Formats: sequence, structure tokens, C-alpha cells
Amino acid sequence: MKTDSGKFGMQWLLGILAVSALGMAVGCGGGGQKTADPASGMDEDQKAVDNLVGKVSDISGSLPALRAIFTKEASPSSATAAKYGKNMFSVVDDIVISGSTATMNVEVCGYEENSVPSTKVWKAQKVDGKWKLSNAPV
Repeated sequence: MKTDSGKFGMQWLLGILAVSALGMAVGCGGGGQKTADPASGMDEDQKAVDNLVGKVSDISGSLPALRAIFTKEASPSSATAAKYGKNMFSVVDDIVISGSTATMNVEVCGYEENSVPSTKVWKAQKVDGKWKLSNAPV
């Protein structure tokens, strides 16, 4: 009797990959309902602030780049930059803009498998026409 063990192995591998992808999607922030375009209901200032929050983890490896998106008073130390690099950040509610300040709830979630997300209040300030983070606790 001839069996196609290669075909069985490929199906098994694809099944494992599908389950792994599902597990990652349900992790930090993946379980909630999301709209197709979360920024669709935001004005330009809200989009700019949301974009700032999304950049933090990505640019945390470059201290000058990270400091450039913060106000002078809130400029992060190298130790804080390292903490930013170990986490993901996403705005979870509306960004409230009042004049030249913005306040938002940000979900902070580590990259570790068993990381428990927490929500922190972050603030931004418009400085010389650009939004910068003025308070971003990890």
C-alpha cells in the first residue's frame, strides 16, 4: 500500500502555522473588534498623534529619533528607550484634543508570549506645528 507522507506532512505543517497565527492574533490587542481603517473617523491632529504612538516601539532603538518625537521636558533616557523597545503601543479610545494638547488611553503590551496588557494615559503637545509626546508612561 502506497501512502503520500509528503502530502500529510505539508497538511500538518499548514495546520500548525494556522493555529500559531490565530494565537498571535488573539494576543495583545488582537481579540477586540477592529474597523477596517481605525483612523477613518479621526481628524488630522488625531491621526498625527495616533501615528506618533505607533512609532514609539519601532524607533526606540535610535535614541535621537525617539527623543525627536518627545517634547524637551519629556525626552526619554536610554533606559526608558529600552523599555519602549520591549513593548507595543496602540491607542485604544478616542484621542481627545484640546487646543495644543492631546490625551489618549494607550494599551501597553510586551512582546513576551504571556504579557498582560495594561492601559496608560499618554499626553501629547503641539510644538511649533508638530505633535510631540509629552508624557508616555510604560
